[in-house]
Amino acid sequence: MDLSIALQFVKPELLIVMVACYVLGLFLKASAMKDWLIPYVLLVVAIIITIAYMAVVLNLGLTGKVIIEGFIQGLFAAALAVYGNQLIKQAIQKQ
Repeated sequence: MDLSIALQFVKPELLIVMVACYVLGLFLKASAMKDWLIPYVLLVVAIIITIAYMAVVLNLGLTGKVIIEGFIQGLFAAALAVYGNQLIKQAIQKQ
């Protein structure tokens, strides 16, 4: 699967959340946090950031639609950050 296909599910204005999750994941990986916890932390952070971004920056307010859409977009952003990390790791290790 190509990453460009997966990126079609994330709104373009929310790609910064995916990048932030990727960078946060790198920092968490370097910390003492257990590896299995990192995707869960990224998921929670991505959902919170996405809802806040949509409500404040995109000026949509904190409505039910924003919360549901923010949850879904945050889920996609976190999942694509982890997926992107795995693509890079597999390309480097060639396994």
